[in-house]
Amino acid sequence: MKSGLKKILLFTYLLYLFRFVVGKYLSFGEFFFIIPPTFYLIINASYFRNYQRELGYLLIWNFIIIIELIINIVAGYDIITSALAAVNYTFSINFWILVFLKEKDKNWVLNSLNIMVVLFSILALIQFFFYPELFGLISESIYSNEKNIDKITFSKRAISIIKSPQSLAFVLTLYLLSKSPRNILQHVLVIAAGILTFSKSFFMGLAINKLLRIKLRSIFYITTIFSLFLISLYQFSEISGVDRITSFVFDFSLDSQSDRLERWYHFVTQFLSGNSLFFGNGLGSAARFSSATSISSESFLIQLLYETGIFGIILFLYPYLLFILRKKADIPFVVAFFLLIFVSPSFYGISINFLVYPLLISKYYRYI
Repeated sequence: MKSGLKKILLFTYLLYLFRFVVGKYLSFGEFFFIIPPTFYLIINASYFRNYQRELGYLLIWNFIIIIELIINIVAGYDIITSALAAVNYTFSINFWILVFLKEKDKNWVLNSLNIMVVLFSILALIQFFFYPELFGLISESIYSNEKNIDKITFSKRAISIIKSPQSLAFVLTLYLLSKSPRNILQHVLVIAAGILTFSKSFFMGLAINKLLRIKLRSIFYITTIFSLFLISLYQFSEISGVDRITSFVFDFSLDSQSDRLERWYHFVTQFLSGNSLFFGNGLGSAARFSSATSISSESFLIQLLYETGIFGIILFLYPYLLFILRKKADIPFVVAFFLLIFVSPSFYGISINFLVYPLLISKYYRYI
């Protein structure tokens, strides 16, 4: 790998680690970490001409998003909200596809991400047990004041510098599913941080992936491990945070998920009742709807459908279908990924999809 990309990624990760600190003093400082990759994209964009398939896909995807952005601006919608939505949908996928096309040393890219994820896990443990503000890297208000729609404070949960326990769990889950840590210690650190998020999606994603890969001879071992897991949950159910998982496992019912189901219902019915089934309601429309009704989508796929329509969903799903077509062994990973982005909105944020896209894209380019 050329030293240029190494320097860019190192500088990017450094800005990412200190993004909340920078954000205290500068407007949009939280997003400054995308500046170095943006220069890399601009300087090397012509390289896409050598890869017609990737160029064709990205041209269509970027064109749709840009057109929707222009329509939003002409319609008088908030420019900042619309622009951030456009960046969320386009930036990471463009940057990481270019990286994996252009750079020969792809392992270095994944190894650098491996270090970052392990570091996030270590910081999550420090934040959870010792220093909520992580030596000033994160505001305690982010850690302690996470609230639901009714303004009820949640239990203490690991968050690291990712901004929410759900988003941290999302990153750690996909990391574990796509790329095993280099050694047992790293594996333990990542799993421990994931458990301390007390996020249902963390356990759900890992369980679905394992169940789809299960072999008959492994059923006994899987059943034993799962039974021990349930017994442990029951024994420690009084611990703050663990009760979120135990209530979901032992007291699961549709009524217990009524809030999430109602949010999905509102977004889907609003989408179906509109006049833009194919192209959606426009970039940032989910945020506008949430501001007006205090109802968030709680699902990346539903939000994507609401904002970009059926055409946008099809374009988004197309690359992941290629995973399945190239190698059936990737089916469990793709199914687990779809489940996670259906039950969680975390993939929408650029600070999250920037970390996740290299894990997704690398699975495709390892066969080329």
